[in-house]
Amino acid sequence: MKPKAQYAVETLDMDHGNVLKQWHDLGEPLNLSQEQEKFLKKVADELKIQFFQADEKGRLEFVSELKPWSIVSFYQL
Repeated sequence: MKPKAQYAVETLDMDHGNVLKQWHDLGEPLNLSQEQEKFLKKVADELKIQFFQADEKGRLEFVSELKPWSIVSFYQL
């Protein structure tokens, strides 16, 4: 990794960005209203985001315990 480079880790899990749960809580409508669609888009954007920086030698340590069915995206900013 590049020295001092910054990185982001985004997590989609049962507590962050879980559109399926919110859709279920809405009663699983087949046709969404505009309001429901806007709400679900907002929920989808509510991922857990963490920021990290590599040290001066380009080292970065990231340790995390993931819940089942979690998805993690790791990228350089």
